[in-house]
Amino acid sequence: MKTLKDLKLTENQNSFLLALIASLYAEPNFTDVSVKTLSEKMGISVNKTKGILGTLVTRGIVETETFESSKTKMVGKKITFVTEKTELIILAYDYWHLHPIWKNAIN
Repeated sequence: MKTLKDLKLTENQNSFLLALIASLYAEPNFTDVSVKTLSEKMGISVNKTKGILGTLVTRGIVETETFESSKTKMVGKKITFVTEKTELIILAYDYWHLHPIWKNAIN
């Protein structure tokens, strides 16, 4: 199993991955971590965060899934439904061993 050092990540990629791992608090393969969340946690722009995300997805270290949520919104006197899409970030299975709790879930 590769360690973080073995992955030969840039400083930004390493920070991203550490911030992601620290944000994954629930059971393996669950995430509610978004680009915006990591952007704020790292103190960098959303666009820069998306760029880092793209490189880590290409390398197969992280994956994304789109989460859609709907809510009602009052527009004037009319209630409308608004659908929001959020791209969520998850640590790829082959890298669960990097998470201090998830590593125990590997078969």
